[in-house]
Parts: sequence; structure tokens; C-alpha cells
Amino acid sequence: IGFNFQEGHDHTTIPFERYRDLIVITTVLNDTMKVNLILDTGTRSILLCGKKFKKLTNMIKGRKMKVTGWGSSESVDADLSYPNSRSVGDIKGVAIGVAVITNRRLLDQRPQIDGIIGYELFVRFAVEINYKTKTIHLYDRLTPARTIGFDAVPLEINMARPQVKSTIHLSGKKTVT
Repeated sequence: IGFNFQEGHDHTTIPFERYRDLIVITTVLNDTMKVNLILDTGTRSILLCGKKFKKLTNMIKGRKMKVTGWGSSESVDADLSYPNSRSVGDIKGVAIGVAVITNRRLLDQRPQIDGIIGYELFVRFAVEINYKTKTIHLYDRLTPARTIGFDAVPLEINMARPQVKSTIHLSGKKTVT
């Protein structure tokens, strides 16, 4: 259950596109449907937006969940689809729950984007994002050889969102933590 590498693999490379400042990856839902998803570290569950997803055969009748995000306190009702499979690169997700919102209000200005994915990948794999090559590298674990040239940064997870403590130096010698 969850996301795992396909047999014989311990890493994969996934190409991505940038839409404004968002990372968009293509995944395959239930071995048949390609979907474009925003990669967002703070998204707990996979979220799909649009009427075409209402046709998923594994919708759980009467099971609703509240979805909020992108700085809004307003929630939207979503249906639950379970179980689903999801493929991305050499990774396969099985028994995956998906929240489905039939309207596209959350993504109405982004017609080529079908939803959001994030936390489930970031919590399971070591993630390297290379903006120059527009690739994401997912590793089962990082060996010391793979960490050469990188700096470790202390990270906290707060409500499924990664947070880095830092100090910003503003003009006039003012600092903000």
C-alpha cells in the first residue's frame, strides 16, 4: 500500500514542466488516464479537479471530505475515490485514496492542470529537484555518495508542511526570523 519503487529500482527521474512558478508532473491514474498534477509539498492527499473524474468507478458513495488550500480558509466538498493506482516514473502507488472535486474552481485559470500531488511523495522518498534540467529525482534513500555537493538544512514538518527556519536581512539592519 502506498508509493514504492517497481522491482529492481531504487531511484527514478521524472521530467517536469513549469507553469508560472509551479512544478507540474504527469502521472498515470489507474493504468489508463494521464493527468497533470502540481507538485506541492503541503498537499496531504492527491486532489483531482473536473467532471471527468466523477466517472471513476471506485467513488465511495456518500463519503465527503473538506478540502482547503492555497491560503484560503474557505473549504470545498470533495468526493473520495478508493482504491486507485498511480504511476510516475519507476514508482507505482497502490491502494491510493484520491479526493475529487467535480468543479474546476480551484484550477479554473490552469486548464491543462488536473490536480495536485505532494506530501505522499515527499514523505516516502528523498527528493532532488533540478530546475536547470527540469527533472525531479526520487531516491529510496540517499547514500553518502549522492549527497556530495549538497548542504543539509534542518527541516521541521508542521501539519504535513515542510518548514525551514531562516533569517531574512531587510534594509535598515532589520531582520525577520
